[in-house]
Amino acid sequence: MIVAKLLLQRKQMVTFSEEIKRCENCQQKSQQTILNSYTTFGSPDLDLRPPSMERETIWMWIQHCPHCGYCSTHIQRPNEFKNDEQKKFDTACWQSLRGAWVCDDSINDDAARKCRLRTLELIDKCLEDGKTLGEQVAITECIQVDILRRIGEFDRALTIISTVLSIALILLQKPEPEEVIVKMLKFQRRLIEANDKRDYTISDAQKMEND
Repeated sequence: MIVAKLLLQRKQMVTFSEEIKRCENCQQKSQQTILNSYTTFGSPDLDLRPPSMERETIWMWIQHCPHCGYCSTHIQRPNEFKNDEQKKFDTACWQSLRGAWVCDDSINDDAARKCRLRTLELIDKCLEDGKTLGEQVAITECIQVDILRRIGEFDRALTIISTVLSIALILLQKPEPEEVIVKMLKFQRRLIEANDKRDYTISDAQKMEND
């Protein structure tokens, strides 16, 4: 595995171990790779995908049972991927979005699009349930906008950007979004005007404001 070789080359920055885990589904034991620590360099993407080195550990975020195919962040626990059924929409959103990141790395555009569409559905449920994807004001909308732009849903993305940046937030007595959120949304608007669906980082958004 290419990523595993890369991590071994950077063993001083990423540490992991091998442990035997019992599968919740079939009760069989298997060896699983456990991420212990990592060093992060650079800026997250606009959808908060972690920078290198953390993103290179994504293959360790999910454990897979080789006996029955059961998958979970911890295979000794009940399945966490039914979180949308259990109304844990915020957790389900992140799981679906991470699926899109894996598909991006595999250059599987169709699968990445499906994951992003699923994430958008879950974000809508999340907001309806009064939950968000983070503590920062409008961070959920920020992620939502990036997903929409990446799949070419420019009009809907622009509507959300206008809403967040408008006086409506004040009229609704909501706190104003932080400066970095405002910069990210303005950068997204510029990308949409250029019909740009590529991935960018938060650092890219901040550089634009400083130009």
